Amino acid sequence: MNMFRRAALRLSAMRYGMLLVLAAIIPMTVTAAVVTQLYAGAEQRDYDAQLARAAERAATAVAKELSNQIELLTILSESPRLDPPLQVAPFAELAERLRHSVPVWFSVRVSDLGGEFLVASPPLSTGTLAVVDAESHARVAATGEPVVGAMVNGPEGKPGFAVRVPVVRQGQVSYIVSAVLRPETLIDSMRSSTLPSG
Repeated sequence: MNMFRRAALRLSAMRYGMLLVLAAIIPMTVTAAVVTQLYAGAEQRDYDAQLARAAERAATAVAKELSNQIELLTILSESPRLDPPLQVAPFAELAERLRHSVPVWFSVRVSDLGGEFLVASPPLSTGTLAVVDAESHARVAATGEPVVGAMVNGPEGKPGFAVRVPVVRQGQVSYIVSAVLRPETLIDSMRSSTLPSG
């Protein structure tokens, strides 16, 4: 019996020792888990804040670029070649020169208030006679204010968006001048904002 008693005492001592070890390890484990969670959360919040600042810089850069394009088109809309009646051949020549000088302009077009093209640089393929983004065109015609159109696929199947300004003569919108830009033209503006890749 003595032997059983000793074994029971040893077992009791081992159990007591294991409980002491667990009592020491559990708080350390919980503390380590909490600290790790707090650190990861702070790191995520910091990353989110950096990303938000970069996105804001990108949006500002793109807005500035689009504002510059509106200014250029507004200056072009003041050309005497756009005084009614429209001087098609001289304006087409001017538009072609400007299109080569302003590389972000994929095309320059003048349309009537109904959306039919009157001048296009480069010249249009057959069958392409009206604006693709009719909604933004109608907004310029109705409000007399510049508009940046929606991203749409053009007649060639390539995505692009139009920057449109009214040609105002004697207080009335006579025509609408549009420059079509490809989305990749804004990449340089966005790169300058230091957005992280992806």
